[in-house]
Amino acid sequence: MAKSNGNRSNKMSRCLAYAVGLSLCLGASSADAEQPVFGEMPRWAGGWGVQAVHELRHDGGEDSQWAHVEGVYTWQRWIRMTAKVPIRLDGEVGLGTPTLALPIKRYFNLDGRSGSWTLSPHWFVPIASSARSKRKEQVALTAGYETESYRAIGGLAVGVFRRVDDLFEAHLHGAAGVNLHGFGSSGHLKFKMHLGLRDDGAQTLRIGPTLYWRFSDRWHGQIVYKHTVLAEGYSPRYSLRTGVAVVY
Repeated sequence: MAKSNGNRSNKMSRCLAYAVGLSLCLGASSADAEQPVFGEMPRWAGGWGVQAVHELRHDGGEDSQWAHVEGVYTWQRWIRMTAKVPIRLDGEVGLGTPTLALPIKRYFNLDGRSGSWTLSPHWFVPIASSARSKRKEQVALTAGYETESYRAIGGLAVGVFRRVDDLFEAHLHGAAGVNLHGFGSSGHLKFKMHLGLRDDGAQTLRIGPTLYWRFSDRWHGQIVYKHTVLAEGYSPRYSLRTGVAVVY
């Protein structure tokens, strides 16, 4: 038993080291690691926000539609709580696996750019209404870095996930893009990637663009498309998400 646990630990370490190494090479921000509201707000004590996202998904040969209701409450600038609740709208209609997270952030301001470091534990609440809607992850720990100037934006995030089948996964989320300014407001256009590595040798890579726009200080919108370009041991997935958010 001790030998088996040691092998599992070594596999997880190699998996994480591989993901961290790739993240440093690719130097890109978070994708699925993104927290409400669209990875942007609120950053002030007592602030909160809610976003509603519709997703068209093709996963392993099956088409489905999902609604995602996600929220955030910021106790202090450095700590907040987020909740993500997925709901399947067709086929086996019902609740997916909710995710709770506690992002801890450290912001910085430099000459010409600003950004933040993030450490976040995650819990995947096992209350999905059907086996097909259930996620395999149990808990996770992610770390991220993001920075932006007036024109450019980028960063990276890496995480380790423990699954219900005792396997471990390492995930790298990256993005790089440009900030957009016009019509009295602003937004950004990013190219995102998501690399997943499992300690049984499975791997997946998904890429695609993200367009975010701040319509006002209160209302925000985002469109995300992701396309699988590598799937070994994972199901190929293609998805289009459109969402709107409100911040107070």
